[in-house]
Amino acid sequence: MTNAFSPVTLGHLTLKNRLVRSATHEYFGEADGSLGDRQFEIIEELARNEVGLIISAHACVTKWGRSSPEQNRINEDRFVEGFARLAEIVHAHGGKFVPQISHAGGKAPSMANEGRIGRSPSGLPLKDGTRTSAFTLDEINEVKEDFIRAALRMKSAGVDGIQIHGAHGYMLSEFVNFVENKRTDDYGGNAENRVRLIREILEGIKEACGKEFPVLLKINSNTTEDNERYVEELIEMLRILQDSGLDAVELSGTGFSNLKDVPTPFFLEAATKIRRSVDLPIILVGGTRRIEDVERALEAGIEAVSMSRPFISDPDLVAKFKRREAARCIHCNKCFILPKTTGKRCIFEK
Repeated sequence: MTNAFSPVTLGHLTLKNRLVRSATHEYFGEADGSLGDRQFEIIEELARNEVGLIISAHACVTKWGRSSPEQNRINEDRFVEGFARLAEIVHAHGGKFVPQISHAGGKAPSMANEGRIGRSPSGLPLKDGTRTSAFTLDEINEVKEDFIRAALRMKSAGVDGIQIHGAHGYMLSEFVNFVENKRTDDYGGNAENRVRLIREILEGIKEACGKEFPVLLKINSNTTEDNERYVEELIEMLRILQDSGLDAVELSGTGFSNLKDVPTPFFLEAATKIRRSVDLPIILVGGTRRIEDVERALEAGIEAVSMSRPFISDPDLVAKFKRREAARCIHCNKCFILPKTTGKRCIFEK
């Protein structure tokens, strides 16, 4: 049995154990996009508690792609200092630090982007009926360069790599998903075209930052329609990205906040199918609350397991897992609401 507390190498990134804090939006960023004091405290507590890899909340690569008014940004050099401080904090405790970078796409509200309406691949209506504008080719090229510049800034901060956010309905997730991407140009249609933007961003980052600079990707392992087709095409996409230098993929999924009664880890079945077809290091997120969940994933050939909400309720989760104790997290989803209303992050927080 693979030990959850043993080292693992993901491409060009080596971790002291196989437990990862998945990127988690803390809601404590400053209005100008810089990191807030509470965010430094959260990361330091995790690093002090032996988390092998800490992935920080997604930072927007542009001025007009923020998902919320308190989301961090990395579109200007002035934001580098904060991430350099985070890297120093994590490194002081022997961990690895990888910030996540993103563009919110159709989920970029105008209130967070100086009145500029969100963009999606095809300009499809949102759930509330609001219609976004379709990305033009010029805008696609602009955002592509923004991702590459953001990665360069992060590298200059001394981080251990970056993670491209291609999940949870944000911009790159929209391009990947055939449900949302109805384009008829080189960025729409078949799987190769729909993953083209991620591939071009990945290759641009590797060229700018060096082939040994670790680049991870977070991506959904399921969709809302024709999931079998999606998984088969995702396998094709991941093979393309592996050939372009991707170091590891973190597999997440849609609807995770409503999967309380689904066997854990939530997306293990899809991850296992992908593992049989793609020789790429996999990090699995979703539903893990016990060390037995971690061991089940590792036994299936997954290299590492990441968690978000359990680390909110238990920053000392690694030590609890060593004692074979479960996380306190009960999947109540109050961590999406409490920071905005009370300043707390969990119902167990005193």
